[in-house]
Amino acid sequence: MKKTSGKAAAKHNAAKVAAKVASATDKIQIAAENVAQEIGNAVNAMETAGDAKVAQVKEEVKAVVEMVKEVKPEVAIQFRHYEVDMEEVTKRVKEDFEVRGNRGVEIKRIQIYVKPEDFTAYYVINDCEAGKVNLF
Repeated sequence: MKKTSGKAAAKHNAAKVAAKVASATDKIQIAAENVAQEIGNAVNAMETAGDAKVAQVKEEVKAVVEMVKEVKPEVAIQFRHYEVDMEEVTKRVKEDFEVRGNRGVEIKRIQIYVKPEDFTAYYVINDCEAGKVNLF
């Protein structure tokens, strides 16, 4: 049986954590979109039926949709004696994107790949613009 060095194990664990975080974030986003769609469909059905409580229900639905949209995971990456919050990394990614001449460009999708052993977060924005920022 081959022994894995501590450094290799840390790399492997960091990659597993990053993959799980990305997967969980995607699942939360998809769930929020699905809930918003279902609520919208329910409101449309009530409007069509002419229900007298549509206005009240619309307000309640809007409140639920806002609560669902506001749910954001708090994710921190720890490596050796360093720690960084992923919101901070995302902020740096957006700033780097703008500095590279994309000020005012609408960001529709952000993919961030964390590589702690290189102290770097690589990113792709809108499936076409790529770059990297310091992780810690």
